[in-house]
Amino acid sequence: MGHSFLACHSTVKGFGRLAPDADAMLRDLDCNYQVLTEAVQTVMRRHGQGHAYEQLKGLARGANVTAAELQAFVSMLTIPEDDKRKLLELTPSAYIGYAQALAQDAYASIISTTQDEDA
Repeated sequence: MGHSFLACHSTVKGFGRLAPDADAMLRDLDCNYQVLTEAVQTVMRRHGQGHAYEQLKGLARGANVTAAELQAFVSMLTIPEDDKRKLLELTPSAYIGYAQALAQDAYASIISTTQDEDA
């Protein structure tokens, strides 16, 4: 049990020393439009489009979806123009939902735990 605790503690301390390359991560993210298929699927379901998951699976499964491919798919949907416009304006880096808040909560929890252990 003690070894497990030390391993976890060392891992958390090691994460504190990491320096991610934010520009490289942003470039990678913006080259992967398949992350937006969740947003498209949600809007399709909201407007009663049948088989939303299956349609998008055909587009995105095992493939790197380009902006042009996703925009062509969205353009062909029979949904209100306002929703279509919003989907067409999305970029992978702009579609984060609750990710930022969840990451901040996780980080705060880790820091709190680490500070309690160091005290």
